[in-house]
Amino acid sequence: ILHEMITTLAQPDIIMIGLYGSSYKSKDNVVKKIIRRVERDGQFDVIIKASLGKKNIWWSKSLDVKNIQEELGNQLGLQLQKKTLEERASCLYEKIKMKQKILIILDDLQGEINLTKIGIPFGNDHRGCRILFVANNKNVLSNKMKIPIAFSMDNYS
Repeated sequence: ILHEMITTLAQPDIIMIGLYGSSYKSKDNVVKKIIRRVERDGQFDVIIKASLGKKNIWWSKSLDVKNIQEELGNQLGLQLQKKTLEERASCLYEKIKMKQKILIILDDLQGEINLTKIGIPFGNDHRGCRILFVANNKNVLSNKMKIPIAFSMDNYS
């Protein structure tokens, strides 16, 4: 699965992929291995990661855009504390666009999210940006976020 995912991330027409499974430990282990491998191979200039979910709160109320922006921004050296959500998104968007090849890992996806609202450029806005979504089930990836390629950890446990 590791080789398949890394090969998929290298394809120029693939922007987003997903990883799902019931075991947090297995998914986390694969994500760590992907990070190590793409760093070693120089596949991306920058790799950043953020957690999307909060525990014990319904997803629709738990997506903390400000916290996600902060988490990603800190890894890119941005100071976003005194800005509005829109200003933060704009700063993050511009900083990410400055990176030629960047991998953004969004962990604990539980529902649909608006990448533009967070400040993540993708598709024609940034051809060098790849996004790896990590979720508990395929439904969130394929139905909510329309991720074209999703890898199951449950088949490899």
